[in-house]
Parts: sequence; C-alpha cells; structure tokens
Amino acid sequence: MTRKLNPLSAKWHDLKVAPIELRLYYTLMFGQAFRWKPIDKNIWACALWEKIIALKETDSSVFFSVIGRKKSENKVDLNKEAEFVRGKLSEYFQLEVPLGSLCASWVKIDPNFEKVNNNIKRITLMIDNLCKEYGEPIDVECKEFIHNSFYSFPVLSSLSKDGVEEKLKQLGFGYRAKYIHTSAKYLSQNFSTFKEFEQILHNSDYQEAKKHLQKLSGVGPKVADCILLIGCSRPQAIPVDTHVMQIAKRDYIDNGLFSSIMKNKLAGESGSGEADELERVKEIVKTIKSAKSMNEKVYNSVSEIFYKIFGEKCIWAQTVLFVNDVKETSNESSSNHTNKSKSLKNKRNSDISGETPDKK
Repeated sequence: MTRKLNPLSAKWHDLKVAPIELRLYYTLMFGQAFRWKPIDKNIWACALWEKIIALKETDSSVFFSVIGRKKSENKVDLNKEAEFVRGKLSEYFQLEVPLGSLCASWVKIDPNFEKVNNNIKRITLMIDNLCKEYGEPIDVECKEFIHNSFYSFPVLSSLSKDGVEEKLKQLGFGYRAKYIHTSAKYLSQNFSTFKEFEQILHNSDYQEAKKHLQKLSGVGPKVADCILLIGCSRPQAIPVDTHVMQIAKRDYIDNGLFSSIMKNKLAGESGSGEADELERVKEIVKTIKSAKSMNEKVYNSVSEIFYKIFGEKCIWAQTVLFVNDVKETSNESSSNHTNKSKSLKNKRNSDISGETPDKK
C-alpha cells in the first residue's frame, strides 16, 4: 500500500557535464542499461539507491532530480541528498573520464574517429517485469511523474527462493530463468551478503575477478566483461560480440590500419621490445583474418587490438566506434527502406496508369 502524497514539482540540479561527455539517449538505450524509462523528450527516470532519480538533458548540460524515495523519512536534508546523488551519478556514468579530450586525441591516431532494435526493448520489458514481481515499489513524489511506477531491483534472497525459475519462465525469461535462479542460489549459499561477493570482485585483479564471475550459471567471457566494465568500473574489460569483431576486422585488420598504427606507435618508443610487439601484431592480424566464428583466441585478439591502440581507456574508444557504427547501420537501413518504399510506390502508380516510371 502506498502512502498518500502531496505531489511537488521536481527540483532539478545541474550535474555540470557537457553534452559531449554524456548523451543520455546513446548512453541509456544501447543495450547495457535496461531499467531507465523514457518519460518525456530528453527525460529519463530509474529507481536507484532507494530513490527514484530523473535525468534531463539540455543543450548545455544534464540535470538530475530526486522524484521519489523508498523509505518515508520525517526530515530529508535535501542538500545532502543532492550531493549524495551527484556523487553516485558521477560514479555511475564514470564522469571523471574526460571523453571529449580523449576523442580529440584519438582523432590524431585513428581516422575512424573522424566519422563520428528489438532485443533492447525485449530485455527492458523482462527487467521491468522482474522488478515488479520481486522488487519493492517506490513512491513518486513529484507531480510531473505521478503517472509512472517504479520498483527497486530485487534483493538476492527474493531471487533464490523456491519457485522463482518457474515464475521467471512465465514472465518470458526462457532459458535465462534457470541462470538467474541458479546464480542467486549459488551466491546465497557461498556468501553472507551480495556485498561480500561484490567486494571480492572489486579487490581482485581483472583476470581473477573474471574467473569468479564465470562460476555463475550462464556467465561466459562476454557477460563477465560486461559486469566488470559496467558494475566494477574495469576499463580494460572489453565485451566482444560478433558486431565488435566485425568492426575490428573491417576497420582495423582488412585495411591494414591496426598494423600501421602500431608501427607508428612503436617507432616513437625506445626499448628492445619493438620486435616482439610487431610479431604479436602479426599474430593478431592472422587470427582475426582467418576467424570463421568467435572463440577464446579470437575474443582475446579483438580485445587486444583496442587495448594496444588506445591503452587503459580503450573501452571508451570502442564504445564510441560501436555507437557510431550502429547509427550508420540504422541510417543505411532507413535509407534502404525509403528507397524500397519509393520503388513500390512507383511500381503501384505504373500498374495503375499503365506507364513506366522514369529511371532516375
């Protein structure tokens, strides 16, 4: 039962981040953040940190507002709350990474930076159903958002109990239902709290943390890298799928760009390891050129391409390239659809009039 509310207007706080550093649509809609809801043009909201957080993008910055809270408190220090949320959002979006200046530096070494969905909707609906079924409702307190409902993400104990797998299958999770339930039971049986497991991931090096995650049911190299990247801020974790492999092959291997960049980089470095590095570059090129499908060797080689070119912030470079590629593919599909529609329209008019349309 929700408490009676006296809806207030949202109070917006400036996150003080330039649009080049954070674009909400591309950040929240490209397959890694499934719980954010588009509320209005350039406004998104999500239940986080026992609150409902709204984000609003303008031409000059991104603003945030706390529009609801999980627990009723007699007094809330709004200034302290705003600073808490500001800090959490900065950490959540990794705003300490200067993406604008990084892109400017990448343009100098990589011409690809001069250019610069069905599954997402389905998974977003699944996550929403999961939260509705096993999370707790959080009351909206601002009148602009009163017609929207928000739920916290489920705690571990609610996902490890009997009957969860069957219920998740009813909610459309399919084979993932068993993975979620089995993983929740494993964590409950081996750790006193989820925080304990989370702490182990943060305290382990990258490879060790990846091994811990792959003990969970259904978690392979790519999912483990997604978790380490998004949940643990490990920038060296590059999730590789067939799309990313295609980008690497097309834009760096087939055209010789990877070899060229590496030769230029190594020419400016002193030391005896240049020959070994160039040999490794040749091995990577050979591996990806001959790849017929994804395997561990190909996966690691694709990751290594981005790491060798862009260093520790390589995931940011890879993400920019990925988003740009998706945009171009989307534009091509839209153009092809338009041209096909025009052809069908011309054919229909020709059938009606008996005339042949001009070829242009």
